[in-house]
Amino acid sequence: MASDYHPGWSKLAHSILYTNDEETEITVAIWAPVEATLGPIKIEINTKYPFSDNAIVTVSNRADGSTNGHRSNRDLLVKLRVPSWAPNAIINGEKVKCSGCFHTSYVSSGTSSTFSIDFKPEVTLKKWNNNSISVHRGALLYSLPIPGKFSVYGHHYGTEMSDDYYLTPPENFAWNLALDADSFQFVNASGYVDGREPFYHTNWPNQVSAVGRQVWM
Repeated sequence: MASDYHPGWSKLAHSILYTNDEETEITVAIWAPVEATLGPIKIEINTKYPFSDNAIVTVSNRADGSTNGHRSNRDLLVKLRVPSWAPNAIINGEKVKCSGCFHTSYVSSGTSSTFSIDFKPEVTLKKWNNNSISVHRGALLYSLPIPGKFSVYGHHYGTEMSDDYYLTPPENFAWNLALDADSFQFVNASGYVDGREPFYHTNWPNQVSAVGRQVWM
């Protein structure tokens, strides 16, 4: 598992932006903060997504030739992915016409354009087996922060890192809750802070609150 952890970041970085061989279009396929120069195209995405609801994309269509000989001075097609969970998204003050698709625009040769997108996510519920639900907002899945109680049941090779554990909630911790589907509220706590682990056990960038009741003892 450890061998797959760090390569994941490089694979993500290489999947954010795409351009064609003629360098006449640029596609934002994954939302993440990035700055890149692709031939005559320069693009910067300023965002704290998925812990913020907006992004600013600045695209420069420089009229200074090409690195591969294909490109002449042409308008640049810009394609911005609108997630399927963002049907109310707004780009440059106008509501997008679809979700789960790409918003398209053009940047003239020798000019720059800025695209401001507000995803406007809402808290949504998905139903699963036995009337269970999962709670989502935008790209994030939310869950109850259950503290973990670790109990060793197997030991290998004489090092602590080779122990096997049972992971259970602490005694008297109320985890078996039924949630009031009409009570969900988004809480933008402190927002994401650069360098902080957003999925740690405390100081979450945001959270969803709800009214719950214990369903069995």
